[in-house]
Amino acid sequence: MIISLIGGVGLLLFGLRTLSDNLDNLAGARFRSFLGRVTKNRLFGMGTGALIASLLQSSSAATLLLIGLARAGIVNLNQSIYLILGSDIGTTLTVQLIAFKIFNFALLFIGVGFFIFFLSKEEKIRFMGLSLFGLGLIFLGLKIMIMGMGTLKDQGWVQPLLNRVGDFALLGILLGAIFSSLLNSSTAAVGIFLAASTQNMLPLNAA
Repeated sequence: MIISLIGGVGLLLFGLRTLSDNLDNLAGARFRSFLGRVTKNRLFGMGTGALIASLLQSSSAATLLLIGLARAGIVNLNQSIYLILGSDIGTTLTVQLIAFKIFNFALLFIGVGFFIFFLSKEEKIRFMGLSLFGLGLIFLGLKIMIMGMGTLKDQGWVQPLLNRVGDFALLGILLGAIFSSLLNSSTAAVGIFLAASTQNMLPLNAA
């Protein structure tokens, strides 16, 4: 179980990094210029932030991108705030995709992404292939974590311990914050909690 959890988290985080880096390469200067124009409207700014976080699979990555844009003078403080609020919405949408068990198609994403990257000569299409490959790694990592959690369910001490988390809200919030800080990814942390919930180990109120 520990090996599955460590390996699954590793794949998920590496997939996040691969997806983020290649989408950033794919975006280029035109996208940054477009972002500066579209964020002049608050609602468009929030919508754009949600889209960026959904594509990057990480509100942290989206926030770092926005910091770079602010330093370059492309967006100002007010525009950045709405983009960051939108990026948190985008992360929620990403987690919903996980809840729909899209991870069953992980190998399809990996295979298609690899062949797009391997067969294409055009740089932008290769970035798209690597982005798809990274997305597949995210879902594969999650699937491995879920499978690993299944063995933990048989341990008698685990269920009472997780039930206790549901009885103390502040303890659950603290554990969630620690997990997210250690992994440097709220998506990865939520993925672990979803994996436990999928195996009926974590009650809804504790999750």
